[in-house]
This record gives sequence, structure tokens and C-alpha cells, in this order.
Amino acid sequence: FSIRLLHLLIKNNVDVRIVEMNGGLKDNAIPRECVTMFASETSVEEIEKVLDKGFNNLKEQYQYTEPQLTIELEKTNAPKALSKEDTKDIVSTVYLCPHGFIAKSIEMNGLTLISLNNGVIKVSEGNAEIRYSIRSPLEGARDDLTDKISMIADIYGFSVGVDSEYGGWAYDSSSKMRKLMKEFFKNKYDVELEEHATHGGLESGVFCAKMPGLDIVAYGPNMYDIHSPEERLELDSFVRVYQRIKDFLEVL
Repeated sequence: FSIRLLHLLIKNNVDVRIVEMNGGLKDNAIPRECVTMFASETSVEEIEKVLDKGFNNLKEQYQYTEPQLTIELEKTNAPKALSKEDTKDIVSTVYLCPHGFIAKSIEMNGLTLISLNNGVIKVSEGNAEIRYSIRSPLEGARDDLTDKISMIADIYGFSVGVDSEYGGWAYDSSSKMRKLMKEFFKNKYDVELEEHATHGGLESGVFCAKMPGLDIVAYGPNMYDIHSPEERLELDSFVRVYQRIKDFLEVL
């Protein structure tokens, strides 16, 4: 949202020169806030006019997914700022790079298959760092998004590095382990296990990359608001899951 508003200011010929920018804490989490300090020769009234229009458009577009969206504009004294050109390059890079949902699975209804997010952006003392997390069990899809980001970054003078890359865990419709586990839970606890496919990174992807053909089932306790400051674990479900996994391992 910060980049979109900065883009709107530049689009409306407002003088914008970034001093500092700090958004997000981890590349694999969607940022909750972003603070941008910028210098400008444009009047506060004109800046507020453009931001008010942009913010109202954002509120309308994201009224159901981001109902608590807010922005604050404050005057302050700023140290040395970047040039207009460098500011525009940073804003354009993030604005043009893909972000969010890309594609859904045809095999599993409702499952997101490819996505990415801009997790961290930091601008300080003339340096800019922009970090993305790309998610997909398909190596080709991850490579394609990496190439797109690299091409855009290259246009605006950024260098690109790839780290923390790990393999994906694709859905296996013929998993014998999953079938055994469902039968065990039905016979032992009279519980019908439901299959839920989720979109995210797990250690299972690392295991699959090291041992192709490995049969894996993910089963765990109830957790909420993962990758956020409100992340929490339901302890009763943790104890229940632990005991049932022990019981299942005994029959394998």
C-alpha cells in the first residue's frame, strides 16, 4: 500500500524523495505496516489531497480483506534524501514486480499453487533492500517468478540474489500413508480425517527434494494467525495430536 501511494504521488507530479523506508520483518510474512520518510517541496495540502484520494480508493478496493487499513501523515525534519530518480526507481521496481496470488491448482479445488509476497523493504543511508518470498511446489514456476523479478530489478539498477531455496511438496493423490492414516483414525477413534491442502513452505519439501518419492502426511495441532504477532497454538490439540501420532506409529 505504501508503494502504491508513493506511485500515486509521483504520478501526480508531487515532489517525492525517499529518506528512509521500513516495512516488514521477515520475507516469508506479509507485512502489517510500513513507515516511509520522504522529503518534498510540494505543499502539505497538495500531498494530502493526493493521498486522500488514493487512500479512499484503497479502502474501497480492500474493504473486506483490510478493514482496519489506515495511513498517517506527519511533518518532520529529514536528513539527506535520495534523488527523485532513485526514488522513482525504487517505487517502480516494487510497483511492477508481481505480488500475491498467481495461480490455483486444477487438481485440488481452492488450493493456491503459485504465489509470492514482498516481505521486507528497507531504504536507509542510500541503500535499498527488497525481499520476496516465492511459494510453489513447482520448480519451474519458482524459477519463472525469479526471472521476472530479476528482469524488472535489472531495469532499475538493482542486483538480485537468491537464498533459502528449498524443494516443494506436491499433492500425491495415490499416497499410501494418507490412506493408512485415515483408516487408522476411523478404526481407533471413530474420526473421519478430512484432507485440507494448504499453500506454504514446510520441512516436508526439503525431505522430498532429498528423497524423491517419499510418502508424507502432514498432521498437526490447531494454530492461528501464523506468521503474525498474534500467532498462537491450541495446547489441548497439541497433546491430542502427540498421543495419536504415537498410536499411529505403533501400528506401522
